[in-house]
Amino acid sequence: MHRLRLITTLLCILLCYPVTSFSEEKTPPCVTLQSCKTLANSGNIRAKIMLGYMYARGAGVTQSYEKAKHWFEEAAKAGDADGQVLLAMMYFEGEGIKQNYKQARRWFAKASEQNDATAQTYLATLYLDGLGGTVDFKKAKQLLTQAAKQGDPRAMHYLGMMHNFGRGIKVDHQQAIKWYIQAAEKDYTASQYNLAVLYDKGVGSVKNLNQAAKWYGIAAKKGHVRSKYNIGVMYANGEGVNKNLKTAAQYYQSAAELGHPRAQFNLGLLYDRGEGVKKNLTTAAYWYRKAGQQGLSRAQHYLGIMYSTGAGLKIDHPAAIEWYTKAAEQNFVPSQYNLAVKYDRGQGAKRNLNKAFYWYKKAAEQDFTQAQHNMGVMYINGEGVKKNNREGHAWYLKAAKKGFPAAQYNLAI
Repeated sequence: MHRLRLITTLLCILLCYPVTSFSEEKTPPCVTLQSCKTLANSGNIRAKIMLGYMYARGAGVTQSYEKAKHWFEEAAKAGDADGQVLLAMMYFEGEGIKQNYKQARRWFAKASEQNDATAQTYLATLYLDGLGGTVDFKKAKQLLTQAAKQGDPRAMHYLGMMHNFGRGIKVDHQQAIKWYIQAAEKDYTASQYNLAVLYDKGVGSVKNLNQAAKWYGIAAKKGHVRSKYNIGVMYANGEGVNKNLKTAAQYYQSAAELGHPRAQFNLGLLYDRGEGVKKNLTTAAYWYRKAGQQGLSRAQHYLGIMYSTGAGLKIDHPAAIEWYTKAAEQNFVPSQYNLAVKYDRGQGAKRNLNKAFYWYKKAAEQDFTQAQHNMGVMYINGEGVKKNNREGHAWYLKAAKKGFPAAQYNLAI
C-alpha cells in the first residue's frame, strides 16, 4: 500500500461515508493544530479524529503516522466507531505501523458491533482470507449482507464474488449478477468489470454483448485497464457495438500506455496493418516490443518476423532468433517452426541441424504442416537425426493429407 493510498483511504472513510459520531455535525470542530489539540484534550472525539487525519496526511503539521495512530486510538478506546475503523485500517494496511491483521480484526469487530458498514466489509474480507485468524465464510457472508443492506457497494461486490466463485457457498451466477448490478449501479468499478465479463461470456445469464459493452465502457472511462482492453476488442470486432477500428485503437492505446500487454500487441497489430490508424511499422514494432518484454508470445513472434524481414526494423537475424526462442519456449508453434528454419539454414546462428530437428519436431507434433514436411525431409536425408525412410514417409503423409504440395510430390517420387 503506497503512502498516498493510505491517506486517501483514511480521508475517504472520514468524509465519504456516513459516520455514527458525526451524523449530525457536518462541519469540522477545528481547523488548526492548536484548536484541535485543545478540543481533543477536553475529550472532543471528532477533534481527536481530525488530529489523526492531519498527522496522517501531513496537513498543516509534519506527517507522523505514529501521532496519527495515537489520536485514532484515543477515539477508538473512547468507543467511537470512526476511530476504531481508522485505527483498524492502519493495522490492516501496515503503513507507518507494523501490519497486524489480528489487531485489525479486533478494532473492525468493535466498530462492526456498532453497525458500521465499512468495518463490517473489511472484517468480512479478513474472514474470507483467514487474515489475523481463521477463515469463516459464514461470518463473512453475514457481515457483508449487513453492510450491503446499508448500501455499501464494496460489500455488494464481495457478495457477488462469493457467489461468482463459490467461496464458502455454492456457485450461483444469478446471485452474483444481482449483487454486481447493485454495486455497479453505485459506481463500483470492480463490479462493473465483473458484470461485463459475465454478460460477455454468457455466464449465469443469456449472453448479452450490449450489456457487456455498456459496463466495460463505464469502467473503462474510470481508468479500469482490463475494461479499456476489452471494450477495445469489442469495437475491433463489432461485438455489442458498431465496429470502429479507430475507437478500438484509442482504447488499446489507453490500456497499452498503462502496461496492458494484449492491448500493446493489438495496438501494434493495428499499426502493422494500418487499421484504425495510419500504417506505421516502426510504431508497430515499438508496441510489439513492449508486449514481448512482458512475455506475450505472439508479440515476441512478430518481433522475430520484423527482424527477419526488415519490416519496421533493421534486419537482424540473431535478434530474430532471440525473439523466436522466447516465443518457442512458451510453446508458440509458428515461432518453433521459424526458429527451426533459422537453424536449418544457419541464418543468424551457426547451422545446427540437431536444433533444427528439435524445433521442427516440436511444431510438427502440434500439427504444423510445414514442420511435418520438413521432418520428412530430415528423416529421409538423415539430417539432424538418423536416416529413417519409414519415419520420413510417415511425416510426408501427415503433411500430404492436409494438402501440402511438396509433401505430396515427395511421396509420389
